[in-house]
Amino acid sequence: MSTLLVAFSLLDVILLVGVLLIYLNWVAGLLQKIDNGLATTVDLVVQIVGHAEPIVPGLQQINRTLGIISGALPLLYRLRSGSKAWPLAVSPPAPTPRAR
Repeated sequence: MSTLLVAFSLLDVILLVGVLLIYLNWVAGLLQKIDNGLATTVDLVVQIVGHAEPIVPGLQQINRTLGIISGALPLLYRLRSGSKAWPLAVSPPAPTPRAR
């Protein structure tokens, strides 16, 4: 009886190791796919940084110009509409009644 229990215990250990081997191989394959995807992503990020490097020195000038333009928008709106207020404060003109 005890040799039968030892044999079943040994069989259980062998099956457990086999299932773990299959599972770990499957996980390794998934991790390899993730690694390949991350390597591709890193290459793309390096390309993007390479394309952005020539732009970086001019960013201060671009931001300054855009700041001037955005500061002038309320003035341009007031000049166009003849209003003294920003567009959010302007109410639509009241309709005038027609004379009969």
